[in-house]
Amino acid sequence: MEGATSMLLRRQLRVVLHQIQSPENLGAVARLLANFDLAVLRLSDSRVEDIDAAHRTAVHAEHVLAAAERMSRLGDAVADAVYVLGTSGRDALRGRNPVSPEEGVERLRAAATRGPVALVLGGERRGLSDEELALCQDVACIPAPGPQPCSSTSRRGRTRRHRPRSSQTRGRRRRSARCSAGGWSGRYGRPTA
Repeated sequence: MEGATSMLLRRQLRVVLHQIQSPENLGAVARLLANFDLAVLRLSDSRVEDIDAAHRTAVHAEHVLAAAERMSRLGDAVADAVYVLGTSGRDALRGRNPVSPEEGVERLRAAATRGPVALVLGGERRGLSDEELALCQDVACIPAPGPQPCSSTSRRGRTRRHRPRSSQTRGRRRRSARCSAGGWSGRYGRPTA
């Protein structure tokens, strides 16, 4: 059953990048979407001017960039979604109880049975404001270790993309670790030199 709901989530998910500024981050997110077979990318109030730089990092994901929908307002980008999950690196959110990334993915998956869902990632400089987060039913806080106050747009995208498959790959990672210790490496079971 999880495979069917994961497929449904991939079909219903709209990834919204709000006020993205870095063409490299845009390309990296497009590549992640392509890697996980997610096709709908929306850019709301995009600040990216050099789209060629985005294409340089969007290796094998040019189709995602070409199909990206541009919208001037965040509200328009999430208007068709039955559920919207925002992301934040802030510890304190005014009037909000954040959910974990895992809980956020479960809520996206459950809502996808009712219609389109949206995952909103804020721009690199300031993330999402409280006003922008008000458009979201939930906010997933993604902690960033180290001196940076919040995680980058592409890192949040990687976290989000990885989570839907995490329960399926946990066992594979454990097996992979055991194989590495025994002279085999990687998830493909190739012998080590």
